[in-house]
Amino acid sequence: MKHIQIQLLTVFGILVLAATASAQVFTVSANSAEKQGDVDSFLEPYVMVTNNTADYLNLKITVTNHTLPEGWTISMCLVNCFAPGVLDATDQMPPSSTHPLKFIVTTGSEPASGTITVSLSDPSDPFGGETIVFHVSTTTTGLDEISVARALTLAQNYPNPFSLSERNSTAISYSIPKNARASLKIYNLLGKEVRTLFQENRLSGLYTTIWDGRNQSGNLVPPGIYVYKLTAGNQTQTRRMLLTR
Repeated sequence: MKHIQIQLLTVFGILVLAATASAQVFTVSANSAEKQGDVDSFLEPYVMVTNNTADYLNLKITVTNHTLPEGWTISMCLVNCFAPGVLDATDQMPPSSTHPLKFIVTTGSEPASGTITVSLSDPSDPFGGETIVFHVSTTTTGLDEISVARALTLAQNYPNPFSLSERNSTAISYSIPKNARASLKIYNLLGKEVRTLFQENRLSGLYTTIWDGRNQSGNLVPPGIYVYKLTAGNQTQTRRMLLTR
C-alpha cells in the first residue's frame, strides 16, 4: 500500500492540487493463498505482511466477505490472534517486522470449499489498501476422518513463542470427540494453575480459544514456559508454550 501525499502548487498563477505516491508502508507477499485438508480439521492459510517503516504500524483487518459452509468458524491472527468470529480488528505491527496474516479455519464433517476475502489497510491512509483472497477446501480421506472423530486432539498454540511486548495473545485449537464436561487450563512449570480458559459442558467438535497471557486475576504473567492442559471426560492432552518478554 502506498501513501498519497497531497501538495498545493501554483501553476501559471492558479492554485492546484498535486498527488504524489510515497513508499509503501506495508507489503503483502501475495494477494491470494490456498489451503486444502481433511474434513474435521483445522486449515491455516496465510500470507506474509511486512511493515516497511521504522515505526509501529496500525493495520486494520476486515473480512469483507466469505463463502464458507455453515458451521465453519474463523479465527484471524497477525501480530495478535483474535477470538473466533471477530471479523474486523486493528492490530499493531512492530517497526521493520514481518508477520503472517493467518486464518485458522475449523471445518465440518463433509467435503466442502469456500473463500475468505480480506481487506488490509492503514487506518491513517484513506487512499489505499490490499485485498487478499484465501481459498480453503476439504476432502475425505477415510482414516484421517475416523481418527479425528474418535480422538481428543490438542494443537500447538499459534504463535509460539508469543511475546508480552509484541504478541500479547495466542490461539489454541483443539477437537473434542464427543459431548463431555471439558476444560482448558494454563499451568506454570511448578504445576500451579495460572488460568482456567473454560470449564463447562462442550459439544463434540473443533474449537479455538485465545489466551492473552493473563492470569485469573487479569494480570500479565511473567515470561517463561507454560503448560496448557485440555481435559474432556476421562481424556487429557497437554502441550507446552513459551511466553517471552
